Amino acid sequence: MGKRKRTYNQYIHEENPFEHMPRTTRWRRLNELKRSHQLQLVQDVEQTNVTDNARPEDDSMPVDQSVLDCDDVPEQTTPEASSGPDDLCSHTYTEVEHTDGCSENVHSDCFVECSDDLLEASMMPIAWTEGTTCTLDGEEPLAAGDDFECADLESEEEDEEWFDCQETADQEPTCTGTNLQDDELLYKGAPITLSESMTLILLFILKHNLSGACLEDLLVLLSLHCVTPNLCKTTRYLFQKYFSSLKSDVVFHKFCSVCQALLTPTCLSSSICSNCRVELSDNNMEHFIEIPIKDQLQTMFLREGFVEDLQHRFNRNKENEDNVEDIYDGKEYQKLSVPGGLLADKSNLSFFWYTDGIPLFKSSRSSLWPLYFMINELPYHKRVSKDNMIFAGLWFGASKPCMSTFLKPFHDRLAEIYKGIPITLPGTAGEVTVRGVVLGGICDLPAKAIMLNMTQFNGKYGCARCKQEGEVVQSGRGHTRVYPFCKNNPTGPKRTHSEMLQHAETAFQTKKECYGVKGPSWFFYLGGDVVRGTGIDYMHQVLLGLVRKLLKLWFTSSYSSEMFSLSKFTSLVDKRLADVKPPNFISRIPRSIQEHMKFWKASECRSWLFYYSVPLLMDVMEEEYLNHYLLLVEAVSLLNRTSIPAHTIDRCEYLLQKYVCLFSTLYGEVHMSANLHLLLHLPDAVRDLGPLWVQSCFHFEGINGQLLNFFNGTQKPEIQITSTIGSMLMLPSLVAKLKSDSAKAFYDTHLSQKPLARKRELVFENVWLVGAPSGLVQVTDSVDWGSLGLAQEPNRSIESGIIYSRLQVGSTLYQSRMYKLVRKRNSFSVAYKCPTTGDVKFGQIEYFVKITVPDVSCFAVIRRFDGLPLPMTSNSIFHLVKPSGIEVKLEAVPIQKLIEICIYVQSTTDPMEAFLIRPPNVHEKD
Repeated sequence: MGKRKRTYNQYIHEENPFEHMPRTTRWRRLNELKRSHQLQLVQDVEQTNVTDNARPEDDSMPVDQSVLDCDDVPEQTTPEASSGPDDLCSHTYTEVEHTDGCSENVHSDCFVECSDDLLEASMMPIAWTEGTTCTLDGEEPLAAGDDFECADLESEEEDEEWFDCQETADQEPTCTGTNLQDDELLYKGAPITLSESMTLILLFILKHNLSGACLEDLLVLLSLHCVTPNLCKTTRYLFQKYFSSLKSDVVFHKFCSVCQALLTPTCLSSSICSNCRVELSDNNMEHFIEIPIKDQLQTMFLREGFVEDLQHRFNRNKENEDNVEDIYDGKEYQKLSVPGGLLADKSNLSFFWYTDGIPLFKSSRSSLWPLYFMINELPYHKRVSKDNMIFAGLWFGASKPCMSTFLKPFHDRLAEIYKGIPITLPGTAGEVTVRGVVLGGICDLPAKAIMLNMTQFNGKYGCARCKQEGEVVQSGRGHTRVYPFCKNNPTGPKRTHSEMLQHAETAFQTKKECYGVKGPSWFFYLGGDVVRGTGIDYMHQVLLGLVRKLLKLWFTSSYSSEMFSLSKFTSLVDKRLADVKPPNFISRIPRSIQEHMKFWKASECRSWLFYYSVPLLMDVMEEEYLNHYLLLVEAVSLLNRTSIPAHTIDRCEYLLQKYVCLFSTLYGEVHMSANLHLLLHLPDAVRDLGPLWVQSCFHFEGINGQLLNFFNGTQKPEIQITSTIGSMLMLPSLVAKLKSDSAKAFYDTHLSQKPLARKRELVFENVWLVGAPSGLVQVTDSVDWGSLGLAQEPNRSIESGIIYSRLQVGSTLYQSRMYKLVRKRNSFSVAYKCPTTGDVKFGQIEYFVKITVPDVSCFAVIRRFDGLPLPMTSNSIFHLVKPSGIEVKLEAVPIQKLIEICIYVQSTTDPMEAFLIRPPNVHEKD
């Protein structure tokens, strides 16, 4: 057995550490030595030990600077990390040393005035805040400076790294790296160019999260399929060097892991933390990462069509001018959109922040805390796309971030943007000054507490919307805080922005919480209303909080003796749930309550609340409890609609107050949780920020899930993720340069976020017939064509009608009953407008018909049902229909009359009846 390799520190204390240090260790320790007091030793070692291993000067590495040119760029250093699996492009790493005080802080006149002491308190953690030492436990060496065995490191790198910075001499690049061959064909007669080939390979790698070894094998395999000579890149080094021009600045902010204070140049030079006086070393200095917001905005503004998309708020088509249909109709946005207001200018922007913790490993408490900013001015489907999401920063550690440390750099950058920054427009449009304001934000309750520097939701005065302190009651062997319904003032006394600032200053001066506020937060001073601008996320509060709680109360044996218990019907409800066939826009097939309830995702809770629960529980739940539950379903459905009238919001306020008022009587006061209390504030949240789907965490949580695919192994995941995200910022511009039809088709059908069907025929703009034709149809009396003027016309021969089984309109895929390949889905039950009367009707699509003579036209042949709204509710979400019985004649409906796909659920009380449930809005899809 070979000699065991030593740890880093054993090499460092030698007179000449590079003499016996393994080569991989040598590359990683160089910058750490330079930051220490051994700078002269490093320079001597560079001249004596590294010269033989260095690359020629013209082929130096684009990301990890070689030892020879490390002294040329002393300001670009980085905490050492293994090259991550997605470290595809060059990035500029900069360490920021923070000065004492708030010298970088930019406060416009519109910003809230605050004392220097208060701002200093925001920057330096207070002893009684929640910040704790950010260290890692377990055996996974994730923190900078941790000791671990070199042998283990090298073995992991061989399997996990995208790119090894130490290519051998026989792998030297033969090109200059200037990408002069971009527009040349990959080989003579090739269908795509070199740039298209490299872009498609990059997208393929990111989509499938390929390992480093897999990438190298893929490059070699692709080159074997090409005629020689060709321009294929066959090594990871050449592949990365090709994309070396895709740079994004990454800033590392150092802080003391003992007291969480940002480190100033004085601290670093003296190796003493000025806040807690601890001696600094690699073991007690941590960092978090910032990707400058300004640079990301500049990249987005240069994209084709981005500037035009920002005008959406001025050009959108509303269903009703007086209704609340987006964030622009909320009171907070309206306050800044009045003539002369900041958002009245077409060049200005507003942001919506989000953050939450993402656990990384099952064997460790390590987690990521990304900070996102969404641009509200974009259309909703583009606003929530990861391509247009600003990934501002990343905190990594075993504890929650200390927000007084983490948020300071972002406050400074946002203050600069509020004042105005120059942005270069694409083409010859020149330059424009862009201003931006943080309108509000969203997150779950634990994250909201630390973002606003407040007590947690289960503490005294834990509600961020009002100053109700709650009560502590006994719960089993312990105690819990509940929020009893206050009949005299259900939603008050309400908090205000000015009061929050006063309470923060009082808390700082007295070192005691003031109405739940522990002290100032950097986001108090960004121009928006911190109370009304902080949304209520119905995903966490209603779905994962309240709906899960109700499922537990109804179906677990713990409450089997209670009046509300449905535990004896669990098997029956499970059987009914298994028979439900959801449409294709609901990604998950219903899972068993008995076996999987505790594992239900938020999207499953949403489907249960909006679609499944009422039809399945109508004959098993006591009428008193069912009517009570319908109050919740109706109110949340209405507040989640595409267009919401003011009187509907008022009605929802009444329904929710009645629901909360009766809850303690039906279920007990011990279950009056903070999530239940927040129902009372939902109507105000909709008035302030728009419908619930606007201020939802669903889209952010989806992006969080993708972050876990951006790293492999356990070495520096935060740097791997940041590197990949920096590269992905450039992907939209690369995709826009795909010119050949074959490259565009491959991207659309395989690599886009929502791949299109491979075989489809364009009928009209944004409308396709999908799949192969299924036969021919003749215009006969079996179908009602009369209203369309098509019946028995001489030019309507048997060849005129071609049958298809699927139709795609925009992003919605309609299927017909004759499409047999999908058996567990029902995407053929629809709502449509009657061609003659214009009334909303319901039915099931039998097939689609394309008629080409004399003009091209397309119809859905539908078997119509007669349906009425469920009489137990006042809205038109639930419809009782009769799908069987007397034969109903088929009706030909132009595809332009199709409204939406509905959820079909068989009635449990009458086998001759069924429910058709319309989705609350057209924006939310799994």
